[in-house]
Amino acid sequence: MDFTSDSHNPSTAAPVDAHTTPSAPPTSTAAASTADSELALDNDELRLAALHDEKDLLLEQRDALLQRIDRARAQLAARQHDGTPAQATAPRMFDESTLAAALARATAPRQAPAVASRSKIDGNVSLHDELSNKYDALPLLNWDLRFSRLRALFPGVALRVANTATTTTTHGPDLTVQTATLQFDPGDFHLVLELQLLHARIHALRVLQLSSKVRLALAPLVAHAERTCNVSFLLLGCYEYARLWDERARLWRALDQAFKAWNVAHTSPSVWSLSRDALSVTVCLDISFKDLPFPHSQIRVGLSNNACPIPHAHAVAMALIREYGVHHGIESFVRATFNL
Repeated sequence: MDFTSDSHNPSTAAPVDAHTTPSAPPTSTAAASTADSELALDNDELRLAALHDEKDLLLEQRDALLQRIDRARAQLAARQHDGTPAQATAPRMFDESTLAAALARATAPRQAPAVASRSKIDGNVSLHDELSNKYDALPLLNWDLRFSRLRALFPGVALRVANTATTTTTHGPDLTVQTATLQFDPGDFHLVLELQLLHARIHALRVLQLSSKVRLALAPLVAHAERTCNVSFLLLGCYEYARLWDERARLWRALDQAFKAWNVAHTSPSVWSLSRDALSVTVCLDISFKDLPFPHSQIRVGLSNNACPIPHAHAVAMALIREYGVHHGIESFVRATFNL
């Protein structure tokens, strides 16, 4: 049975007359064209309204400028009415002599500001006066301030300035001679310096006194400092030497306490030894200056039996020192040697 609609069957569809008028187009296209026209008209109106607003704003700005011009003209007229000469507002004309004088003033060298309080600033001037007349970034010359900085940098060092004098030499009357005494508490030694200052600079340096127990060890440092006038090298080298001296003294005291029941001897400040029967252990800790300004310490450990050195003792002791440190390494070596 065929249930297909007649509209889909070409044999049953109604014939179309050739003279039949076609149906009218839909009205949606005309409505769309009308909407577009109205939208374009609205945009033109908005643009026109914006132009009107801009025109009004420009007119207001023009009126404001005109008012400012009127006020300026009124003020100018009032000043002229009060009697202000007209040539005051006219451009100034310079003749050749005036231009030459102005050019001479412009090219003249400028003079440095004069020092108001003192013409000579040195370490004896108070800190307030020096700061009031200081126009550079160089270190301050005030002795009290510099000594306070030295005391903070080198704790345990007592610094005292014995005397200050100004002498007249071939260099002029500005040669200042100062004597300073430094007491190094850790190393228990002292030295006396003489500084010759010429125009606030070290002209010469001499070590007048030095403790006898460190004179030989500090000889390279003192010679270099006197030759180069380098006080910083001298102070730093002496301070480091005193620090190492104190470390060595504390090591000897610790070893003496650990082996106080045995035959302990100190043949020199740098040598510690312990003997029992035929065996003898010797520890030497030297402090010398190889690379200035810092001192160099070197430790040597020796073992002898009936005054005959035993080989490899130093290597064994160094291995223990690297493992346990100087104090405990030497103590372990001595205890292992004497079976303590």
